Amino acid sequence: LVDIGGGKTSVAVYHHGAIRHTVVLPIGGEHFTNDIAVGLRTTIPEAERVKREMGCAVSSASDRDSVFEISGMGARQPRAIAQRVLTDILQPRAEEIVHFVRNEIRSAGYERQAGAGVVLTGGAAMLKGFSELAEEILDLPVRIGLASKSFGKDSHVSALQGPEFATVTGLVLYAERRRRRLDFHENTGSGFKKLVTRLRSLI
Repeated sequence: LVDIGGGKTSVAVYHHGAIRHTVVLPIGGEHFTNDIAVGLRTTIPEAERVKREMGCAVSSASDRDSVFEISGMGARQPRAIAQRVLTDILQPRAEEIVHFVRNEIRSAGYERQAGAGVVLTGGAAMLKGFSELAEEILDLPVRIGLASKSFGKDSHVSALQGPEFATVTGLVLYAERRRRRLDFHENTGSGFKKLVTRLRSLI
């Protein structure tokens, strides 16, 4: 599991149903944003918007003829930027993250055991072409992880099933499972107490 957050990337290796290795890498989605801000000479909020709307992690998945407008710094006029220029900025950073992940899996000794593949979560996992790039570098099946559908079909709830909310929804599900377990033990315990009380009265 590779969770690419804002300022860091968390990696957890599962083997036989249990976590065997974890590591936190000091690189994440904010680095994409900073690269855009520096490369295109724009503000951080504008770079974040461009990343979300037009970002692509690999040139083969980008529309090379596409052009978009970006705001300049201060009083500078907006400029037209080709999407291929944006991809040229994002792809090296995406490759760096994936290489970090590959090296970590190798150093932990789980490269051959990772046949089930890699699940990507976190906001940066939504970057167009990122999963394809990761699959090519890691030489493993890669998919985007979505939150469990056990939250129901409510529109407000289903909006939280994206990979960027994986950590939050995972914590909620974990807490819910623990609550059910506690409720089960409490109910089981109260039933046992009732049985003991009844036996005492009979005796």
